[in-house]
This record gives sequence, structure tokens and C-alpha cells, in this order.
Amino acid sequence: MLALTERRRREATRAEIVELLGGSEKAADHVIESLRRKGWLERASWGEYLLVPPEHGPDALGDNNLLALASRVANPYYIGFGTAAAHYGLTTQHRNVIFVVTPVRLRAREVGESRVQIVNLSDKKFFGF
Repeated sequence: MLALTERRRREATRAEIVELLGGSEKAADHVIESLRRKGWLERASWGEYLLVPPEHGPDALGDNNLLALASRVANPYYIGFGTAAAHYGLTTQHRNVIFVVTPVRLRAREVGESRVQIVNLSDKKFFGF
């Protein structure tokens, strides 16, 4: 974690962690899972992780980090609907659902304690973001 933080990294892939540790993939997977349990890594998508900076502590996964994690779900995408309104202070309601709008077909998933709801738009309707 410290080596990645010194490089000013906010994200890391499984391959980068395997290379950094210099051991087997199985050993790296064990380390990754241990860091996830302790709250230092949060899975963004398959093989991609968001780092929690050491100065924030392992319990620092706030709303902005949840949006950063949700942003790793699909590409192209945008955070929309009530989630965007709450982020920009246009509503006082706090939501446990993060809406990710994308033309990519994906299933809903959990990020931290929030649910990521995927809204699929056709390519024809996905513009202006």
C-alpha cells in the first residue's frame, strides 16, 4: 500500500499488485483479499481496485470514493439521476443507490454499502454527457 501511495496512485490493477509483490499470483490474491477485508482496498471491477490512502485510515470510504468506485463499472458512463443531484447539492435526500448510465449491458452490483443500479441507454440515446 505504501509503495503505491508513494507513487501517488489512487487505483491499482491485480497485475500491478502481482508485479509489485514479485511473488506468485496466488500469494498476491491472498494479499489483495486481506487488504480488502481490512478496508485498505475496495474492488472497483474485476481486477481493478481503489486504494484508500493511509492518511485517511481504512474506514474512510466516503461518498466521493463510492462514486469513484462506481465510475469504474463501465466505460463510457455517467453518474446520473438522483445520484448526480445529491452530489451537486440539488437535493437534500441521501441515497443508497448510485445510478450509472451506460450503453454497456451490465448487472447491478454492490459498492461499499451502496447499490450500483445500471441504467442502459441505447447508443442513439447516449449523448451529451
